[in-house]
Amino acid sequence: MSVPNKRKHKRVEAKIEVEIEVVFPEETFQPKKKGGHTLNISEQGMKIMMFDVPESFYKKMLSPIRHAKISFTLPTTKKHKVLHGKMVWFDYNFQKEECTFGVCFETITPEDQQDMHELIETLERQKDSDSEAKGD
Repeated sequence: MSVPNKRKHKRVEAKIEVEIEVVFPEETFQPKKKGGHTLNISEQGMKIMMFDVPESFYKKMLSPIRHAKISFTLPTTKKHKVLHGKMVWFDYNFQKEECTFGVCFETITPEDQQDMHELIETLERQKDSDSEAKGD
């Protein structure tokens, strides 16, 4: 039995390189930068895999409210984007020192919203045409 998707915005699998800046206000307002890539995206958020995350960094991120700045280049238009959001869940691989997390965009301009919408539509069309070419 499948569970219905209750999400307001559709998600599309996508691997886009990102730079994540996490703010630890209890220490300093100087953000800590890490690299990673998206696993999926929507108009209102992203699932991101972050690399080289020591356990101590991961444990610091576990807070009821943790904010991040996500910088990336849209693969479709080559526009550089900087979006701010709240980290809403985490999963950590202790052996690989990788952290997967979800971020929900808090403030997004109409232009950024439109760019994300167009990106998702383009990725969905590409996925559909790839499936058709494979005969799925």
